[in-house]
Amino acid sequence: MNIERIHELQQKLLELIEQKSSIDIGTFISEYCADQNEGKELLKKMLREGSIVRLKNGKIAGLRAAGYVRGPIELKRDGFGFVRDPQGDVFIPEKQVHGALQGEEVLVLVNKVSAKGREGKVEKILSPLPYRTVGHYRKNKKGQAYVLMENMPEKSRKVYLSGTSRNTARNNDIVVLNIIKRASSKQCAEGKILEVLGKEDAPGVDILSIARSYGLYAEFPQKIIGEAEQIPEEVSESELSTRELLFDKKIFTIDGIDAKDLDDAVSLEKINNGHYLLGVHIADVSHYVQPSSLLDREAFHRGTSVYLVDQVIPMLPKRLSNGICSLNEEVVRLTMSCFMEIDKQGQVVSRRFSNSAIRSCHRLNYDEINRLLEEKDVEIAKKYEDIADILYEMEQLAQILREKRHRDGNIDFDVPEAKIYLDENKYPIEIKKRVQRTAENLIEEFMICCNNTVAEVFAQANMPFLYRIHDRPDKEKLEALGAFLANFGYRNLNITNKELQNILEDCTGKVEEHIIKTVALRSMKKAIYSRENHGHFGLGSEAYTHFTSPIRRYPDLIVHRLLKAKMGGAYKARHSLSEIAVQANTTERYAIEAERRIDDIKKAEYMSSHIGEVFTGRVSGVTSYGLYVELDNTVEGILPLVSLRDDYYTYLEEQYCIVGKRTRRKISLGDELRVKVVLADKHIPKIEFSDASVHKRKKA
Repeated sequence: MNIERIHELQQKLLELIEQKSSIDIGTFISEYCADQNEGKELLKKMLREGSIVRLKNGKIAGLRAAGYVRGPIELKRDGFGFVRDPQGDVFIPEKQVHGALQGEEVLVLVNKVSAKGREGKVEKILSPLPYRTVGHYRKNKKGQAYVLMENMPEKSRKVYLSGTSRNTARNNDIVVLNIIKRASSKQCAEGKILEVLGKEDAPGVDILSIARSYGLYAEFPQKIIGEAEQIPEEVSESELSTRELLFDKKIFTIDGIDAKDLDDAVSLEKINNGHYLLGVHIADVSHYVQPSSLLDREAFHRGTSVYLVDQVIPMLPKRLSNGICSLNEEVVRLTMSCFMEIDKQGQVVSRRFSNSAIRSCHRLNYDEINRLLEEKDVEIAKKYEDIADILYEMEQLAQILREKRHRDGNIDFDVPEAKIYLDENKYPIEIKKRVQRTAENLIEEFMICCNNTVAEVFAQANMPFLYRIHDRPDKEKLEALGAFLANFGYRNLNITNKELQNILEDCTGKVEEHIIKTVALRSMKKAIYSRENHGHFGLGSEAYTHFTSPIRRYPDLIVHRLLKAKMGGAYKARHSLSEIAVQANTTERYAIEAERRIDDIKKAEYMSSHIGEVFTGRVSGVTSYGLYVELDNTVEGILPLVSLRDDYYTYLEEQYCIVGKRTRRKISLGDELRVKVVLADKHIPKIEFSDASVHKRKKA
């Protein structure tokens, strides 16, 4: 049974279950399957994956209808856990975890619902990990070696080492451990040391330990390297014979000054009717990474490149990412080109795709182009005099496209990101807020336009495709957001992306700007990959995808293959589009979590050298136990309510604030505060503040 046939039957079965809650599998097989074997194969696959469950009466039901949820389990030190779910997290008591390990995909039966929420038990571990974790090497009084695992429940943290474990670790070393026998109620887990990372405070070990805890390795297995080395370092004449050669066009890259994997280049011409002809030329990774090859399997497994402060864990070996696939200056490279004719209103009036070859005429960087476009730098204009006029026209087109997206309802939350600078010992010496300027915005607009264009072609053709979707927020969250916005005079709302965009613009510069933007952002769903097209709420797009970064994102590579198939080639894959979407969403989530954890560690380490200093920040979160305060450099810490000595404060959840009982002092989400750093511990990691604001106390 081929992949698309399986997917077709899966979708039909899920559709019927949604309509009828449960169905008789025999009836389904007789009506929709070619034979009993096809039906049984489908049933076995879907039960194994946890997409359906078998009821006691023998019928098949969907998870939600049968009271189940699925997802990665998050375990806490006290032994209990949670599985996240759009309808509310499910609490799992320690006795109901049933041996599941941190991050494993589990099927949970919800067996209790109360005012406090939902409770359940692990029925099945859907994707048992060949489990690798990170911990501290120890020896007990008897000389027995064991490892204390990080981020695990207290009672199951201790893992004894098997007799076959090769052990060069010393006391308190950080090690990578493979769990070979799970813990039970009667005995501890057993494991084997795979790698000794070094002492906890040795340079770089903190970054490496987080990477390993998510299964991230910069190095590739030798067999992957071997396959990569079989790929030529230069483009051959025979490869060019079937390509559209674009060597006569002014095509160039604009990237960060340190970027090595250059996967997108751009060109622009003005045509006779006054329209723009924008060319976006993307590295043809799919030419080199063939379906079912070792490189493809590794890329599917990794899913994405991961950026950890000062290093990259790539999706593809450097021979490809920095070599034959990188659109380096003055070398011939194979590309997939998307040509878009764009009118003066930013509308794409025609488009064309091509298997092409380019020779980038310049390797530009954002710093120089910002100096050219923003400061009209004469030296930069002279240095790039052959393309300076094109860059000015690109700036104009980018503004037109941005205004078009604005009319379509694009929501811009302007979420700040940090740039952390490390010294040679991996110690953080500076943290700055990243600033996106004219050149960065220009490339972003061109890439979004290209991604939209590719997605629209497949949506209009109603062909199987991999979309990047961003669903409209849940009804309950929209109602809560509407009630919150009513406090600021925004009433009778039917919150669409355009209406939300208008509110965010209207509040800009006002006292309430930060609180409105923060609450609105937290009401949004996460963007994910999906075979089904739900549009992109945040961008205001009816169809969107990721096409422009196949060196660092596996979904982009798949979209390239799909586009080639539409242009007359053949599409081959080991996995269905639904399976690719699930894997891509998982690896993306792990990458984001790893990046954030390392950022948090480095921010705490940085602030440890600023104990006692006073900073200005804004309240970024309000809880019953304290205020979260974000500094201008994006560092966030907790200001415990018990540390507020001037009064006893009451937490008002619906108003996102606390109020002093005696002084009536009110501190709300978004308020500016002066805080003093009192604690910064990279090992937790945690940053704690005390209130350093100067305020008048009311007399009792």
